[in-house]
Amino acid sequence: MTDDTQRNQDRKALVTYFSLVTVLCIILYAFIFTGRGLDALGGYVLPLMMWAPGVAGLVTTLVIYRSFSPLGLLGNRSTFVWIIACIAVPIVYTLLIKQGLAAAGVIKLPGQSLPVVVLVLGLFVSLGTALGEELGWRGFAAPVLARVYGFWPGQLMLGAYWFLYHLPGLLGTSYGSSPHPIAGNLMFGLSCIFLSCFLGAARLKSDSVWPSAFFHASHNFFFQNWFEPAEAQSSAADYLVGEQGLMLLVMMAVLLAYTRRAIPPARIGA
Repeated sequence: MTDDTQRNQDRKALVTYFSLVTVLCIILYAFIFTGRGLDALGGYVLPLMMWAPGVAGLVTTLVIYRSFSPLGLLGNRSTFVWIIACIAVPIVYTLLIKQGLAAAGVIKLPGQSLPVVVLVLGLFVSLGTALGEELGWRGFAAPVLARVYGFWPGQLMLGAYWFLYHLPGLLGTSYGSSPHPIAGNLMFGLSCIFLSCFLGAARLKSDSVWPSAFFHASHNFFFQNWFEPAEAQSSAADYLVGEQGLMLLVMMAVLLAYTRRAIPPARIGA
């Protein structure tokens, strides 16, 4: 296959993929906003929403590439190391943020934390929905965008779309919990864009979707459940805690800086 043929096929795949994701999300958000919110469809609307990118990726790879191999379901020699790192990183920043804010008197943590067995099982339960998103965003889209537009432009575009995918839920459901929606959504959007670059690098370096899937599962479970519910002790907590908070954005900026320094685009993609 010539470079031009490959590029044309990739462009067609991207149009197909993002069209499918958009249509699926419009349908599911229609159920959310005309029904019972995140309890619509018997409570299954959120898992279905998280699997919309994965379903679009599966359909696109079959229709355009006639194969599941573009999804990165296998990997290379570094895949296992990347998986371990991607499980550990959200645990580390969860501890740093929540214990740090508690020590500073910004929040008060609950007296009891989740037992270890719940933490381990919770990670794998979380993987069931996180994999749905990551099969699409990183399994399929990240490498194709890197081939067509280059690594950094491609991952930045993907991060922006990832934010837009969340935006209706942030604005219109209980998912957007920040008391300061403009500042909170701005910080959430930047976090999506910064993290997209790190996860895109993990996908290309490991040749696998599994590191990003485990990162997503680890973040969703540990950051959103460990040490919760935390009680605000200061008005600053409204700007600092949660997925729409400044502290998470700082951690995502650290991951972006790591990606730029340790894994330059010239080594991992066009």
